[in-house]
Amino acid sequence: MSAEHPRPELTPQELQALRDLPSGDGPTEPPTRVDRWFRVRNLYLLSVIGYYVVKLLFFAEATVARFAASPDEVDDLVRYVQLRAVFVIAATLFYVWSYLRNWRFEMVAVVFTVIGLTSLVMDYFNAYMYLHEDAIRLVSWFLLLRAIAVVCLALNAINAARAPQMPRTLWS
Repeated sequence: MSAEHPRPELTPQELQALRDLPSGDGPTEPPTRVDRWFRVRNLYLLSVIGYYVVKLLFFAEATVARFAASPDEVDDLVRYVQLRAVFVIAATLFYVWSYLRNWRFEMVAVVFTVIGLTSLVMDYFNAYMYLHEDAIRLVSWFLLLRAIAVVCLALNAINAARAPQMPRTLWS
């Protein structure tokens, strides 16, 4: 061959592999879609958790005042409410860490969905049944917020494989 037409440097196998690659013309398998609502659900969860933590840690006496508890049970109930807030903080930090590090997030999301649902049902039957009559309407809204949070946890668990790809951050 002359200098104008150099010899091809591809082997026949490489040339065949290049021919077999899908072109942009035909249908190709779409990449895994990212769940666009994932961050919105997480923002909602963080806001509900933030509200409950502030309410339970700093306004525990006001929270306990809505329950029909005897005066000698109030101190124990305040302590229980504050310990519950500390548990929620620790669990939230673990959930966020698992998401950011992609450490078995699919399994962690399922476990937290079950914990959230169990906690909601247990609170309804063990705590909200002892409310004063005037607090039932307000607490019904709080139950609705928590039920929506459990739905968000369930959707995060279902769509964990479609979570935003690594590197993950909370705000971007």
